[in-house]
Amino acid sequence: DFSGDSDYMVMFGPDICGGTTRKTHVIFNYEGENLEIKEEIKAENDRHRHLYTLIMKEDGDFDVKIDGKSVQSGSLQEHWDFLPPATILDPDVSKPDDWVEEKRIPDPND
Repeated sequence: DFSGDSDYMVMFGPDICGGTTRKTHVIFNYEGENLEIKEEIKAENDRHRHLYTLIMKEDGDFDVKIDGKSVQSGSLQEHWDFLPPATILDPDVSKPDDWVEEKRIPDPND
């Protein structure tokens, strides 16, 4: 099944459809979800053949090259949403009105 909803381990290469879609896909499957790179990488848009290269490094960095020229590089963690944010702030959570900021307060029963 090669539909857009198919699971991929890695999907990489140009997507040139009609006159509107011209981008380079870099998609990794992580825990059953297809995760696309956050930034769009334009595909070459002429009639010549082009060599698309994806380099994955052991230190977690990557490099996307078109015709040997680097067009996007960096760390996997920064350019894909593999992990949820470290903290999720809830705007509905706040301290009660009688909250005391002091580190120590006297115990009225002591």
